[in-house]
Amino acid sequence: EKSGMRRPCSPVHAMSSMHSIMRRVEFLHERRKILISGLKAAQARLEAVELFETDEDLFRSLAAANAVQDGNIEMSHVFENETEGDCDVQLLSKPAAGNTDTREYGKSQLEGLKAKENYGLNYYSSFSTLEDLTKETVTRLAPFYSDEFCASESYWMEALSFVAWKTLTGYADTKEIAWALLSTSTVERLDRAYAVMMDHRSQLEELVKEISKELRECGEECADLW
Repeated sequence: EKSGMRRPCSPVHAMSSMHSIMRRVEFLHERRKILISGLKAAQARLEAVELFETDEDLFRSLAAANAVQDGNIEMSHVFENETEGDCDVQLLSKPAAGNTDTREYGKSQLEGLKAKENYGLNYYSSFSTLEDLTKETVTRLAPFYSDEFCASESYWMEALSFVAWKTLTGYADTKEIAWALLSTSTVERLDRAYAVMMDHRSQLEELVKEISKELRECGEECADLW
């Protein structure tokens, strides 16, 4: 057998293999959604903790809020006399501090993922399954193909392979996206989409470890997020 050549197989076996990789891609998409949703919730918890460094900060802020509600002071004066070391309201806009436990993937790589919008998952993909997105795509393309062709299982997998790459546009390199658009092989598109999603998931899981450690150090629960 020559190197780089695929072994011949029956159409049934080929379809079964393609179906298997398609299911794995769908699972990874759902896993990425869960991780990102948890990361966003964890970040919100961490920022809430960091806003009030001590109980004194919390009580003072609550007293100020009550004074504002009673009309005794203006909101613009609540933090007017804050000094260095006191509660910094700007912490709400700061990302969580990193730790040194990220050598496997590289701190710069994780920082790059943090900087991506929605951690690299575009927003329409965050609220939909690959199946739902593929249904919408197939419906829109229906006028251009025969009913018989649209009903075939291979057509569904082909459409899903392109949809999978659409969900990767916020994370994958532009060269990878270009390759997927030019590829004529559904199985190769699915295989490569799976590899890229695995890489994305691995980096997200490193971020989960990082922010979970920070939450535990602050006395916050995080097991319910993932």
